Amino acid sequence: MKKLSILLLLVFSVTSQAQLGAWMDKKADQKAAKARANAPDKPTDGVTSPMHQKYMGKVVFCATEDGLMKAKEDETKFTNKFTLGDPLVFRVYMANSLGNYLKSQQFNGTHGRYWLQFTLDDTTVFKEWLDTRAFSEEEKNKWTTWKGALKSPDGENFLGIMQFNAFVKENEAKLMPGDHKLKIEILPYQDYPEPFTGPVVATGELTMTVKNSVVDKNDARACLPKAVMTDKALEAKILAAFKAQGWKEVPKEVRITSKWTIVRNEYTGVILSRYVEAYIGSTRDGKCLKQSFNFHQDHDGSGFMDDVYLKGIGSQYDIPCGCMKP
Repeated sequence: MKKLSILLLLVFSVTSQAQLGAWMDKKADQKAAKARANAPDKPTDGVTSPMHQKYMGKVVFCATEDGLMKAKEDETKFTNKFTLGDPLVFRVYMANSLGNYLKSQQFNGTHGRYWLQFTLDDTTVFKEWLDTRAFSEEEKNKWTTWKGALKSPDGENFLGIMQFNAFVKENEAKLMPGDHKLKIEILPYQDYPEPFTGPVVATGELTMTVKNSVVDKNDARACLPKAVMTDKALEAKILAAFKAQGWKEVPKEVRITSKWTIVRNEYTGVILSRYVEAYIGSTRDGKCLKQSFNFHQDHDGSGFMDDVYLKGIGSQYDIPCGCMKP
């Protein structure tokens, strides 16, 4: 009995110490968080132009990139309407930087990012974040304005294009022909040490006109890339090679996006095989997808063999179903 009492006392003592330690750690975290919240802001770029001051807390839009050059904005080119599928660039004007918006958290440059939130006809329908690597840590701490696009005027890779394409795909059924109210909001977000979303720091509204189809099949970013080579016989062999893998995806369309690349023995120079890159547009579980693959043909010493086989798999992306043939 005496041994049991001592054991219980030891257990109680260890448990109490653990609870005390957890309480002290929590108090230390709260104290550190309070210190960060009360610390002065890190230096930023501040107000970068008269347009920045005028449109503080806003997202402004322009059909061309030159109308939104930093500190050289041309207000006469700003717009509050566009047709879905046409180029549209935007600039975000904020009162502070991402780092300072998140300073009450344990801000880490690898974990801070922005949400893009889309409201369609007064209903919030989609929310997606920018990659944490979209800005460097210095840019996260300093930038009070940045540029993106819903569709690039010249094919350049802008922030926001991927998120807007995802919004269109997700809400394809709601985007009926006619005019729609579209609102885009920017919110600071941090996924570590705990998920934290700050208040809206910039918002922009415009009228979006939808024509007969919400999908531009020629938009390589939103749909399938343009074919570099058209060869119906080869496309049929590529489809057969794809199906031979037993994929769950049902292939609908093939785009050959490269010329043949010859593979040689690194020592003798003898031709071993050749391959092309091709994108497969497919469906699975009601979703539409695109994915790149390499398809090979072996060389038998006198010529390339007839068989085509899959060797080399790229990333898979969701796309609107309107991108492909029915």
